[in-house]
Amino acid sequence: MRYFKVDSDIYLSYDEASKTSSVISKTEIKELTDRLLKDMPEVPNDAELLEWANANYPGILNIGNQNKRVDELQAQLVELNKIR
Repeated sequence: MRYFKVDSDIYLSYDEASKTSSVISKTEIKELTDRLLKDMPEVPNDAELLEWANANYPGILNIGNQNKRVDELQAQLVELNKIR
């Protein structure tokens, strides 16, 4: 993408790949960016995410423990299978 200045606010953008051009305004881009940022919700912190996960996915924190238990049981089966 290449840009050509028309005045202090207006630019022409030219996309060499598609051979298309458009007129863009720095002011419009700034206003759109500001509006999007204003409307964007805050990112939850770790404590809020953990509270949400516990409320919506009960038991999710036990997956690590369950995986450990499955590994222990599988290791036990391997040992039992060695006995003839």
